[in-house]
Amino acid sequence: HPAPGPDMPVADGFSYREQELYCGDVRVADIVHETGTPLYLYNLDAVLERYTRHRDAFASFSHHTSYAVKANSSLPLLQALAAAGCGFDVNSRGELHRVLKAGADPRRIPLTGVGKSRADIEDGLTAGIALFNVESASECRLISDLAVEKEMVADILLRLNPDVETETY
Repeated sequence: HPAPGPDMPVADGFSYREQELYCGDVRVADIVHETGTPLYLYNLDAVLERYTRHRDAFASFSHHTSYAVKANSSLPLLQALAAAGCGFDVNSRGELHRVLKAGADPRRIPLTGVGKSRADIEDGLTAGIALFNVESASECRLISDLAVEKEMVADILLRLNPDVETETY
């Protein structure tokens, strides 16, 4: 396919200049030459700009912005978002350990995974995460029991679907 016209933006952080694709100010062809293919290429400046715009749009409200780690767990991306003050929505202890390695503030991390294991919950409690998104009564009991064993308080978010009947699994 022919490239769009000169200096034409393609997507956030990507553009064509003189029929060459750029990521920010770097020619994608140069990146491919240096790293080879296949590769995933993100414009970190564009990601951070989007985060900042979202955060600032809600600045007058008490809010908590979290990045869903399941979308992209690239350590440099997580490090940059952590440095910018972003929180992280994690689904497992593996994701929790990854964002902690990236420098995330545990008080800005909800653990939302379905079917959390005992180890997931214990690691979340030990790290001092913000809260657990509870999916069932049995999970709530397990979180409570483990918190009591550790002489801690575990904050939870309890999702309720009143009067919703489903005929699925």
